[in-house]
Amino acid sequence: MDSRSNCPASKKQKKSVVGVEETVDRVNDLQKKSVAGVEETVDRISDLPDSLLIQILSLLPTKDAFTTSILSKRWQYLWTSIDNFVFNCSHYGENFVPFVDYVLAHSDSPKIKKFELDYTNEFVYDYQSQISQWLTFAVKRKVEHVVLWSTDLMPDECTLTQSFCAFARH
Repeated sequence: MDSRSNCPASKKQKKSVVGVEETVDRVNDLQKKSVAGVEETVDRISDLPDSLLIQILSLLPTKDAFTTSILSKRWQYLWTSIDNFVFNCSHYGENFVPFVDYVLAHSDSPKIKKFELDYTNEFVYDYQSQISQWLTFAVKRKVEHVVLWSTDLMPDECTLTQSFCAFARH
C-alpha cells in the first residue's frame, strides 16, 4: 500500500484537480451556450426560404445584394433572382458599366418591379448606348417602375428606345 495515498497533501491535490475539472466543465458549458446562441441566430436566417431571402435582397441596393454572394454557397446565386435593381454610378467608379452589364446578364428574374439608374455625377452621353441597352432589358422583363436620375440638363443626350416609349404608352 502506498503511504502517500493517506497523506493530507495528496487529498488536497485531488480536491484541487476536481475543482479544476469542475471549472473546466463550467467554462465548456458557457462556451457551448454562447456558441449555441450564435448558431441560433445563424440558423434563423438559414432556415428562411430562398423566396423570402430574395425578397429581402431585392430591398437592398443592387451592389449590396450582389455582395451577399460571398456569405456561403447557398447565398452565391440568390442575388440573381432579385427583381429590384438600384444602380448608382458614384458607387462603382470605372467599374459601373461592367458591373451593371454583369448583373443584368446574370439576372434570372422574369419580371422587374423597379429599375433605378442614378448617373448624377456623370455625363449622360458617356453611357447613352449602355442606358439604351439596360432600358431595353428592363422593358423585356416587363419593368413596372423606372427611375432615371441625372444632373445633365442637355435634353437630347439620352434618347429613350422606341420599345421603351411604346411600352410606356400602354
